[in-house]
Amino acid sequence: MYKFDKEKLKFTKIKKWEIILFTIFCMFIGSILSDVSRLKHIRPISTEDKVYIINEYNKFSEEALIVYMKELNIKFPHIVLAQSLVETGNYKSGIFKTNNNLFGMKFANIRPSSCKGEQSGHAYYTNWKNSVIDYALWQSRVLNVIQTEEQYYQYLSEHYAEDKSYVDLVKKIINDRQLKDKFKDNE
Repeated sequence: MYKFDKEKLKFTKIKKWEIILFTIFCMFIGSILSDVSRLKHIRPISTEDKVYIINEYNKFSEEALIVYMKELNIKFPHIVLAQSLVETGNYKSGIFKTNNNLFGMKFANIRPSSCKGEQSGHAYYTNWKNSVIDYALWQSRVLNVIQTEEQYYQYLSEHYAEDKSYVDLVKKIINDRQLKDKFKDNE
């Protein structure tokens, strides 16, 4: 194979590496064009499908909560999981169902928050995941100096819970349901 050299005004032989490079380039362009032509046959996602996908992504379960808390690197997640059980009455409370509020959080006036506003005296969220994000924001803002479980329990007792037996109830749930085991891979 030959190519025309404009500077020398003559044909020169094409080197093997140039042929290989050109072949690879053509294959690359061909694969891109092939992918583009296949995309024309894919139907767009309908609004109903989008809503279904979003709802499935946001579907609540305790397992999904555990996974999400791990993703967000929630501090003392076994305690926080027990709090969610206490605050929602095992995920049955009205505040949880209507406000997507897992932790009985109030509307945050000063710190950053993922809540959308206040409803029935508590923060409300577009979905339960935003409630977990808000708890993580609260932890990072308020509890950043807490290093031990005992310090965490002390803070909850003094500043978080209205019920004096709150911490005892949280500890009992952790023990009864072996919640620490659900987060063993985080340690």
